[in-house]
Amino acid sequence: MDEVWANWEKIKRAEKRGTRHMRHSAFDGIPKHLPALLRAEKLVKKARKVFADGHQADGQFSKRILTKSALAKKLFELAASAQARGWCAEELLSAETKQRERRFRRREKA
Repeated sequence: MDEVWANWEKIKRAEKRGTRHMRHSAFDGIPKHLPALLRAEKLVKKARKVFADGHQADGQFSKRILTKSALAKKLFELAASAQARGWCAEELLSAETKQRERRFRRREKA
């Protein structure tokens, strides 16, 4: 399956080469207007494809296995915790996602 995806990505890159749709980075196709959580998910997905050591995309949390329910509760608790401190969880995640995207782009170029 990995080989099929790799070939698909090569075909897409070749079709876009030399056009206005050409992407200089694997991260160029992530829409800027998405809510923070959706944008973070897309960034992680791209980073896992780009980097063989996918743990760089999601940090220490990749080692913990959570159920859907436990993860949903954790996300809610994090939002509540941010709100209790007067912070906006959306803005915090958006800022963190931008920071990680910059790091991923630098690493991609290296």
